[in-house]
Amino acid sequence: MKWIVVEPIITPTKTKAFRVLTKEGAPLGYIRFFPRWRKFSFYPDPYTLYETDCLRDIANFCEAETRAWREGIKSRNNSDLNIQN
Repeated sequence: MKWIVVEPIITPTKTKAFRVLTKEGAPLGYIRFFPRWRKFSFYPDPYTLYETDCLRDIANFCEAETRAWREGIKSRNNSDLNIQN
């Protein structure tokens, strides 16, 4: 990512969460799972501004985390099926 950094943060929930910062360390917002959409979503801090490259990087990161989360669900479901057989 050219202009931003995404760092994991510790949360009491089962799903991961991330803080989004500029390369200089200014906070931009955070990424966490949005249950209703069943996807990772970006929650921007107030009064922040984004250009297309940053938005694309954030969107790509959210999509990758959502894919990884879904693959984890599939692998857990498949292992449950294998145990029952």
